[in-house]
Amino acid sequence: AAVAMAADEREKWQALGVKEVREVWARNFEAEISNLMLSVGAAGGARAIVALDTEFPGFLYETPRTGGKETKYGALRSNVDKLSPIQLGIAVAGAEGAVRGVWCFNMCFDVDVDLHTEESVNFLRRAGINFVRHKKEGISSVDFGRRLRCPLLVGPLAPLWLTFSGDYDLGYLLKVLTIGTQLPGAVALFDGMVSGYMPRRFDLQDMLTQGSLESLGRKFGIRRHGSAHTAGSDALLTLELYLKARENVWLSSGERAPWGADASGMWNDNTWDSEWSSEASDWNSNTWHSPSHTSEQNHGFNDPRTSQTAWLW
Repeated sequence: AAVAMAADEREKWQALGVKEVREVWARNFEAEISNLMLSVGAAGGARAIVALDTEFPGFLYETPRTGGKETKYGALRSNVDKLSPIQLGIAVAGAEGAVRGVWCFNMCFDVDVDLHTEESVNFLRRAGINFVRHKKEGISSVDFGRRLRCPLLVGPLAPLWLTFSGDYDLGYLLKVLTIGTQLPGAVALFDGMVSGYMPRRFDLQDMLTQGSLESLGRKFGIRRHGSAHTAGSDALLTLELYLKARENVWLSSGERAPWGADASGMWNDNTWDSEWSSEASDWNSNTWHSPSHTSEQNHGFNDPRTSQTAWLW
């Protein structure tokens, strides 16, 4: 069952439209993961919108620019299996478009031990990531994965999960959710596994195909909160870009935004997949399903890691 919320807690979060990135470390992890749950509940639970971004330590295997889906997925799988995420950013909004909170979960990462590329670590240092603090104060991926496996966030009653060029973001999230289990050996199995956790998800670059996250944010007049190339700030920019595009692109043309509400906050009920709804009562996180969604990967903008990637699908 979804996490129950007291009336005073719901009112607290309904009153907030918070855009300050909340930095989360091991010391405040339990308090802030609880705040995240409250925020999603106040945003409508299954009707909430949750944007995801990750920062990770580069690419050990180059994604081939030619070849089929399986070949390109193989590079993603090899990278995610051997590397660890450094930050996971999550931004939450209600269907009506009010931002409910932004979190940057700083993971335990030791540059003296964990695999990485020097170019990527130096790039992230310049963006403001403190690797000394990640080593000493970072969140255990096991603790994070166990707390994320909550019916309010994953499963048939999960919110819409939103990414921008997010194949690697989903791969690292899946690694955290499964407590470090290696990714499936085939792309169809990966899609099915992701769908088991996030049956409704949307990659914004599927609709806004031209430009980086940064350039599109400027084009739509969105002010960035926090530093670029940090997960919380990028997650919030992804969320606000979706909300702005929903208003300016889809709704101005008379179309419904994919997987979301119209400008008045009325939910687009026909986006709900009845297969997931009917299985809500007995779902568990070890059961995989597969209506699949694929998106294109070109992670980063002026990011040295981009040179190691190509369109995934």
